[in-house]
Amino acid sequence: YDSLFERLVANTAEPANDQACWFWTGAVDSRPGRGYGRVNVRRGGRHRSLRPHRLIMEVLENRELTPDEEVDHLCHQPLCVNPDHLEIVTKQENMRRQRRHGWRE
Repeated sequence: YDSLFERLVANTAEPANDQACWFWTGAVDSRPGRGYGRVNVRRGGRHRSLRPHRLIMEVLENRELTPDEEVDHLCHQPLCVNPDHLEIVTKQENMRRQRRHGWRE
């Protein structure tokens, strides 16, 4: 691939339309309750396993997200990597939204 963005998009299900979720078809975290995709990249001279929805936002923002920043799935689909369905928020805001939708107590 010519870019990391192309590599990420190549590992998604073909969207049915411009508004559709882009479902990650690569590796998925096998730990119970996680359900997020995983992608291996080289960063800082080391191989790292990262979440593709987070990585795609880093590519588009042209920066690494801080530890306090999380990527919220506005579509509520953990395997979606469509940038139009993702929003960078603080960890606190993401937890507030999860509680509002009944995902965390």
